Parts: sequence; structure tokens; C-alpha cells
Amino acid sequence: MEKNLFLALDEALTGISDMRRKEGESLLLDLKEKIALISDYREQVLLRAPLVPEEYKKRLSDRMQDLLSSVSGVVFDEGRKELELAVFADKCSIDEELVRLDSHLRQLLFTLESDGSIGKKLDFLLQEVNREVNTIGSKGNDLTISGLVVDMKAELEKIREQVQNLV
Repeated sequence: MEKNLFLALDEALTGISDMRRKEGESLLLDLKEKIALISDYREQVLLRAPLVPEEYKKRLSDRMQDLLSSVSGVVFDEGRKELELAVFADKCSIDEELVRLDSHLRQLLFTLESDGSIGKKLDFLLQEVNREVNTIGSKGNDLTISGLVVDMKAELEKIREQVQNLV
């Protein structure tokens, strides 16, 4: 009787262990897919970012032409326009944030492959990713970039919910 009890207990524990392993594998795959999606959005922002100052320059030039054509005798300082463009380009530069975001995403993937307790480290890295994404959103000055930021934040929230189960 005791032998049957231990066999049943061993079988139950093995079943639970297998179930947890499969659940962990599924969770790992899901998290990696979400991180890859955020990385894809980051790549799209990386391609879009250099176009923002150029488009601003075109809009500024067009507006200046409209204003100057309606007012006679006004001379526009081309040097001032170039200065305004340089200031704008500097303010909306997100190169550093994109580099840090890439680094944080790589660290997330590395941490997911680590042994031991990883929940708190993942939570910290997600805070850093969120900070970079927020900064990109506030400095991006572009509708397309803003949309990609919203998409990144949506995926981040899904990851955060999953990671809370690990903490």
C-alpha cells in the first residue's frame, strides 16, 4: 500500500514538473516574440528618425515662402532658418535612446536565457526599456514615430504582465 502511494505521488510530482516546464517554455517563447516585435518597431523608428528634420525643413521653407509671398519688402535671413533647423534637429535627435533601447532589448533576451531567479532583473530592464521608449516618444516629433512608440508600449505592457508572474 505504501509503495503504491509513493508511486502515485512520484507520478503526480513528475506530471506537475512537466507541466511547469512546458508552461515555462511557452512563456519564454512568447516573451522572445514580444521582444522581437519591439525590436522590429525600433528598427522602423531608426529608419524614420533621419527623415524627421528633413520634413521639418521642407515644411518650414514652405511656410516661410507663403509668408514672404504675402508680405512685400520683408527679407528673410537664411542663416536664421538654418540655425532653427539645427536646433530642431538636435532637440528631436533620438540616436542615443535607440542605441540604449537596443542594448536593453539584448539584455532582456540574455536574461531570459539565464539560470536562477530572473524576475526582478527582468522587471528592472523593462523599466529601462519603458524609459527609453517614453523618451523616444517625447523627442520624436513625428506622427509615424509616435504610432510606433504606442505599439512598443502595448507590447511592453504585455511583457510586464507576464514578468509579474515571475517576480
